[in-house]
Amino acid sequence: MPSTHVLIEKARREQDDLCRHREHASARPDFLQALGLDVGRQAMIRRDADSFALYTIIDAALEASPDSVRMGRDGRARLDSADKDQFDGFLDTVAVDPAATVAEALSGEKLLELLDDDGHPAGLIAIAPHGGDIERFTDFQAEHVRALLTDVGVSCWRCKGWNPQGSDVAR
Repeated sequence: MPSTHVLIEKARREQDDLCRHREHASARPDFLQALGLDVGRQAMIRRDADSFALYTIIDAALEASPDSVRMGRDGRARLDSADKDQFDGFLDTVAVDPAATVAEALSGEKLLELLDDDGHPAGLIAIAPHGGDIERFTDFQAEHVRALLTDVGVSCWRCKGWNPQGSDVAR
């Protein structure tokens, strides 16, 4: 998974979105583009091997430092650093690795993305973007809907994530 060092900082006063949405982080668009990302995409941000979470990246064009990533207090809390105004971290550019295994996902190393489809989509898909321990049982609910409606060609897509320390990856 391509990863780069970032300086994680608290949100600026005018970044209300970061304070309201713990799953958002901001970065300069030119920094993201150099990494092959765009504003609006998701990335895994890690403080260390045990503290990481998935974030949606929003625009922070005014940053002086190109590798600065900002978060609100609740966003930093997802990395067990709510009271730190600034700390080092890593931004992983691949949020979901298509080659991820169940074992890697269960160990918290990667997110798992699964699609059950018969190759003839009929227009209905049951989705669970927050499966595993992110929002427990949503993946099972999507799978159950597909199982109930298999005769009409329903597809099922899930993304699953786990954190072996017992807290979800999208707190």
